[in-house]
Amino acid sequence: MYFGIIRSIVSEVQSYIQAFRHFTQQNKTVADTRSRGTAIQREEPMGKENNVMNSYLREPSRFADLFNGVCFNGVQVISPDGLTDASEKYEAYTEGNSQDGGRTQRQERIRDIKKKYDNGIILRILAVENQNYVDYTAGVRNLQYDAFEYAEQVGRLKARHREKGDISTADERLSGIAKTDRLHPAYTIWLYHGEKEWDGPRALRDMMDFGARADEMSELFNDYGMNLVCLNEIKDYGVFRTEIGQLFEVMKYRSDKKGLETLLKDNERYRHLEADTVEAVSVMLHRPGIWRHRERYMSMGEEEREEYDVCQALQEICDEKYNDGMQQGIEQGMRQGIEQGIKALILTCKKFNQTREATEQQLRLMYEFKSEEEVSEKINLYW
Repeated sequence: MYFGIIRSIVSEVQSYIQAFRHFTQQNKTVADTRSRGTAIQREEPMGKENNVMNSYLREPSRFADLFNGVCFNGVQVISPDGLTDASEKYEAYTEGNSQDGGRTQRQERIRDIKKKYDNGIILRILAVENQNYVDYTAGVRNLQYDAFEYAEQVGRLKARHREKGDISTADERLSGIAKTDRLHPAYTIWLYHGEKEWDGPRALRDMMDFGARADEMSELFNDYGMNLVCLNEIKDYGVFRTEIGQLFEVMKYRSDKKGLETLLKDNERYRHLEADTVEAVSVMLHRPGIWRHRERYMSMGEEEREEYDVCQALQEICDEKYNDGMQQGIEQGMRQGIEQGIKALILTCKKFNQTREATEQQLRLMYEFKSEEEVSEKINLYW
């Protein structure tokens, strides 16, 4: 019975997967028209952001702080001491059909972060999926990850009973597990840290087509919700006790220079950050100079701990960008002024019936050119 429930869930997930594979195949031609270079440029920053966020949140105290902050409003329900790393890879094997010759198919899914949490009474599975773009398949993916988790647990139970040979009843032998066996509940947080507003699904139901209006069949649908956390929707960053609060809050102002300057002005919370936080801030704010020149902002804090002043780092970068912009403006103005001068000289010479050769000679005397071809180009442009 119990295995039948899990098998039913996995079967539903596989049907959703097949539907999306079909949809993806239909749109493959559009995707293939994109150049390889363009694809790398678009995906590489996304991959780097997710990798940095995964590495940053994998540390036990930050991982626990994320769950306590967003799920329990800062109440310390989950202790870092009860967390242990768990394999983030799932493997499943399904029987093939007539279209693929009946070959057994292997499916693999990898979570971003997965940990076991043991509070001394119950073992739970906690996971985080980092998302830096709006994924319109998230409702299915969310169900898929948890279904793979439960299917893997059932597989381990069946293997253990086969080894021990302790199954007694006919129903248990057919199920492969005992009536008293129980699974460890899984809890997944979807952490969206993109800049645009999340307009994707927040539950499996959001991806379904129930027609123009709901009917009796719609009420029978088994929904599967998501624990979706959007950084740009967080109102109170004080619920976090580690530096993930500072990281999440500063990311809110990635495209708001004035808001960022207001946040960091005389804010002691950003003057004593750990190196890992500084690296994450540098990547997530797309300001590599912070991490590249981190030695400028380092000092030794309490207990001889290295700490970094992000307020100073961002202010210097803003000043550098301002100065660079001013210099670029001056240079652009000078180029435009020179171009206008060249144009005016050519038109004046033409007005007073000067020959093209005489005009070229005047241009060489008044301005510097890289080649004779450039002089001719200016004459042809304005003559």
